[in-house]
Amino acid sequence: MRRFRILVKGSPQELAWLNQLAKKGWLLTAVHGGLYEFKAVTATYRVFTEYVPVDVATETTPQSVFQLLTTVTLKQPAVQVVYSASQHDPLKQADLTLLSDEDTQLKATLGLRSKLLSLADGWTIGSVILITILLAIFRGNGPAWLFKVIVGVWFVVCAWLVVQILRVHRPAKRLRARLQDYDGAWRPTMHVFLTNMSAPLDLDKVGSLGNWRLVGQSKKGAYWYDVQTNASQAEIKQVVQPVVGADVKVDVMSFLGLWPL
Repeated sequence: MRRFRILVKGSPQELAWLNQLAKKGWLLTAVHGGLYEFKAVTATYRVFTEYVPVDVATETTPQSVFQLLTTVTLKQPAVQVVYSASQHDPLKQADLTLLSDEDTQLKATLGLRSKLLSLADGWTIGSVILITILLAIFRGNGPAWLFKVIVGVWFVVCAWLVVQILRVHRPAKRLRARLQDYDGAWRPTMHVFLTNMSAPLDLDKVGSLGNWRLVGQSKKGAYWYDVQTNASQAEIKQVVQPVVGADVKVDVMSFLGLWPL
């Protein structure tokens, strides 16, 4: 049996789906991109996934309670996803909440999202090129139904890609928030104005808010900083005010413009 699914390799969602099929008698045998292959089995298995370095051997010994099903090598990040299964009763029956490597899972999720975005770009560009070629061939006198079909197919595929991208983007967003890992992510830029400062802001003490950058300063003790953050105006003031002292006026402006939120 074969099934096509766009899932993050090694994610809890993928593992839950594989175990659902395993309970129905379908055990994973191979993974090729989004195509999963299964074989019918009579025994009951529990499937496990794990991220391991590419250079680590993944063979299992005859005495092992785990059976190696297949492996998938990811490019972003450069790791292997090892799929294994076990008939060992304690492992099958245990009510385990398996903890995944969320750092690697985030990278794998972002890698899949990047692939889907590239696919969407390629589909759009390819469709435009195809329509341009057809217009040049038919010189505007081609059958109307042909262009309707092309545009219809383009919209259907675009809608499917958008759905898949959103399905991958949501867990990536949750993982970023949980891990507080926003490297490479867009975050609103808030403008922080400090008045009556005797020295520059100690950025080490406010670094938890996000990425800070000094924009400008005056000789009268006024400083303008930009901070890329997900914090609100109130949260920024709550963190900055104790650091600069009560005599310093703290104004935080919206990333939408130089006006308060």
